[in-house]
Formats: sequence, structure tokens, C-alpha cells
Amino acid sequence: AEASGSADSGDAGASVVILDPMLTTENPIGAVQVLDVQVFDASGAVLSGVSVQLVAVDTTGTTTTLSAITDATGIAGFTAVTITGDTEYIAVVDGVSSNAIDITGLS
Repeated sequence: AEASGSADSGDAGASVVILDPMLTTENPIGAVQVLDVQVFDASGAVLSGVSVQLVAVDTTGTTTTLSAITDATGIAGFTAVTITGDTEYIAVVDGVSSNAIDITGLS
């Protein structure tokens, strides 16, 4: 992974991965939800140009993985359509996982 910003010449890999909005728990079925992932190195500097995978697992056990690259502010944006039941989202960068967000689709 390539890093930019104020990262030093040491280990510039992802150390902290945050998936937002953390407090989203339910949406109407069919609603579009924007999910942002921000990536930081061990010194707290944002990492741009880093590949982020967003993993979604629904109630049937179906797993969907989306990919995006972080921008200059260290954020990768994703959009997800809310489906029936519960879906858990987790972002992963170089083996470092984010917090999980569970969204329930309401009819």
C-alpha cells in the first residue's frame, strides 16, 4: 500500500480503520446508505491511496465485498442499498478491521 501525508518513513501501513456512520442501525428497505471508511497509520496520520475492502454479510450468510481507494483525506466512500433483514458491514485494510455496523432493513 502506498501512503502519503505526514507518515514517517517507518511502518506506514494502516493501523486504525473507522467505519461511519457508527450509529446507523436501521433504514427503510431500498434506502441508499453512504458508508465512509477513514484510514490512519500508527502515528494518527491519514493514509491516501490505500485499498479498502467493505465486506457485507446478510442474514442468509451471503458475503459481498466492495473495494475503493482512499482519497487525500484518507476516506474511501461506499454506497449500499438496504435489504430485508440484517446486514453487517466491516471495512478491512491490509488485515486491519474496522468497527462493525449492523443495519436492519425495515419494510
